[in-house]
Amino acid sequence: MGGSAGGALAAAVSAGGGLGLLGAGDHAWLDRELPILTTALHHNADTAGLRDSRAPAGAQPPSGAHLPTDAPAPSDARPFPDTRFFPDTRAPSDTRAPSDTRAPSDTRAPSDTRAPSDTPSDTRAPSDTRAPSGAPAPWGAGFLTWAIEPGLVERVLEHGARAVMFSFGDPAPWVRMVHAAGALVIVQVTDLDEARQAVELGADVIVAQGTEAGGHGARRGRSVLSFVPLVVDLAGPTPVLAAGGIGDGRGLAAALALGADGALLGTRFQATPESLAHPMITAALLAGRGADTERSSVLDVVRGSAWSPKYTARTLAHPHLDRWRDREPEAAASTQAQQDYRDDVERGVIPPLPVWAGEAVDLITELVPAAGLVESLSLEAEQSLSRAGARPPRASEADRFPPLPGRVQAEIAECFRLGLVAECQAAPAGVMNLNWRLSTGNGQFAVKRLTDRSPEAFRAAQDLLPRLAEAGFPVPAPLRTASGDTLQKINGFWYAVSTWLPGTHPAGADLDLGACTALGDLIGRLHLALADLCPPAPRSLPDVPPDAAQARAELARYAQISADHASRSLNLGAGTTNQALKLGTDTTNQALKLGTDTTNQALKLGTDTNQALKLGTDTTNRALEFGAEIARRRELLDRVADQRPPDQDVSPCGWTHGDLQPFNLLAENGLVTGILDWDRLDVRPYGLEVMRTATIMFSDGGRTALDLDRTAAFIRGYRAQIPITSGQLVDAAERRWWTLATETWQLQRHYDAGDTSCDHLFLTRGTFLHWWTSHRQQVQKTLSAVNH
Repeated sequence: MGGSAGGALAAAVSAGGGLGLLGAGDHAWLDRELPILTTALHHNADTAGLRDSRAPAGAQPPSGAHLPTDAPAPSDARPFPDTRFFPDTRAPSDTRAPSDTRAPSDTRAPSDTRAPSDTPSDTRAPSDTRAPSGAPAPWGAGFLTWAIEPGLVERVLEHGARAVMFSFGDPAPWVRMVHAAGALVIVQVTDLDEARQAVELGADVIVAQGTEAGGHGARRGRSVLSFVPLVVDLAGPTPVLAAGGIGDGRGLAAALALGADGALLGTRFQATPESLAHPMITAALLAGRGADTERSSVLDVVRGSAWSPKYTARTLAHPHLDRWRDREPEAAASTQAQQDYRDDVERGVIPPLPVWAGEAVDLITELVPAAGLVESLSLEAEQSLSRAGARPPRASEADRFPPLPGRVQAEIAECFRLGLVAECQAAPAGVMNLNWRLSTGNGQFAVKRLTDRSPEAFRAAQDLLPRLAEAGFPVPAPLRTASGDTLQKINGFWYAVSTWLPGTHPAGADLDLGACTALGDLIGRLHLALADLCPPAPRSLPDVPPDAAQARAELARYAQISADHASRSLNLGAGTTNQALKLGTDTTNQALKLGTDTTNQALKLGTDTNQALKLGTDTTNRALEFGAEIARRRELLDRVADQRPPDQDVSPCGWTHGDLQPFNLLAENGLVTGILDWDRLDVRPYGLEVMRTATIMFSDGGRTALDLDRTAAFIRGYRAQIPITSGQLVDAAERRWWTLATETWQLQRHYDAGDTSCDHLFLTRGTFLHWWTSHRQQVQKTLSAVNH
């Protein structure tokens, strides 16, 4: 990554739960970047440590309470941070020292993108650098082995580096020194000879770099897909990280599937706010394509770089590469070639360094703060492994929701002035929201992460809540930061905090008819209050129901995908079962020869095998269930395609909550105590809103038939407040039914996005849809008979 991995980026990666590697090029570079790194990490540790000390609520950390920046890492300390899913795995790659501004040339710090002399040294404040509480987050340093200046390795160790990475050269002279300091030796290798040397030297971690990697690598190397398994087999118990062409969590999951213990990412972390990458390079990365990258030594030659011919560099397109492609000897003999390069840099025609970029550069579409990027990589990898059946089903609903990292808890508590955090629990009710209950000395608070709404729309809804509370509605009170905002951005995500309301989520079946009427009356009064408090809304809105042909085409596409998945699951299951049975027989027979202890171990292996077989069965069954339901939906649409509701203006309309259903309601003793989750506030037809609530509330989310008596009581209470006719309600019900018949969003999440959190909705709503289809006239009759 060249000169882009300075102190701010390394600190942010470590604070996010990975291992940030500081480029360690020369002493002048370290003079500037080490203070930025250590200050950021110690600030995080001080803040989190003071919060965890259980001081009285509201206590503030003493000024200047920073740990010494030159404290070495204890020899018995764990060298890597604990991470949620993949232990000790994540760090930026291509860790080289700063750039072509001195001899020997091209000694770069992580990301090969900008020379230290071209980077701002005094104006940059590290961002998003929260670390786990109690101690500074671990960090490391990366060196170009062939260009290490005297005293550099000793210096980073004295400042507490917990790992030192060596790339492109013989690390033997420094291994004993690093180990003596209690730090890990990481060796990046580009071929099997280098991998063998790393094992013989006692490397603690080996990075297997494939030719897809950006920046320098083997001239005659192998791809990650073939190289990583070979290195894993050769390394034995030594952890292996994959590097090269990994740009998102799916790539990380693939690395784990190849046998690696994690991944090293370089190109992706250049495109972060903390990176020192030149603006021209950042823009090129965002616009770049993997097909436009190329491995060559031309740019090393025309820059006068001292790289060994054993290594070439993968870069994006470059005018000097075009000019001298396949003419390296001629360029090396031409003093004008190097002068032309320097002249173009001075004129600003090209950035100071080439755009080192791996083949996954297409996946970089935006700048994301580094700490948040580490977290999102983990989450996406987890989803990918889950989709591939590489992990067993999670034990409980709460397990589907990630814990809120301690550093984020601390920053939220500080920004919203909540006091010292005592406990944080996931609040898993619902499907697509991420919520937590945060307990402090000052009480309990609800924390929400925005997932699919704009901050502007969310703020507008939050500003409305105090006025609704004044009008007597049970809504949470939003908290504000010191600047008066109801949102705070942390690690690339927006968070909001509100008071925690009492109560439990009510099930429609538990409400008597009087409570159902009262709920309808409450929603009607809420709609009237919103009409008074919000800007004027149109009296009607156009509604264009989904097209049946388009829905059928989508279902046909997913039917094929589902069939392919089921086939792969069955084939995999058969192969795995046969292998497992053979393994079980061989192991048990051997165990009987060796003794009781080994037999017990064989029995445990058999239990583990049964769990693996159960996982295969569950995965296959889910694929078959999806396939069967897709077939039923297609058959249904074939029968009712001519019954699509007409395109027309629908009324009456007004401001509505947008998602009133059990998970967004709280109740105690039959009374509603909370109306939650206001981020979908918008103008809608009242009939569609109330029918959506009824069909979710009184069918147990689609798990049962619609309770028509409770639905009628609910509608009766609503019509007592809102003047809506029976005909308008029947029309709304028909439009709701058609929406269920044509929706495919759960399949999109499952097959296109790899998100299985909504799988159950596709099956349960399918069951409800088929019930409704056979009882449409009964539903219409019930709605027509409701009097207010």
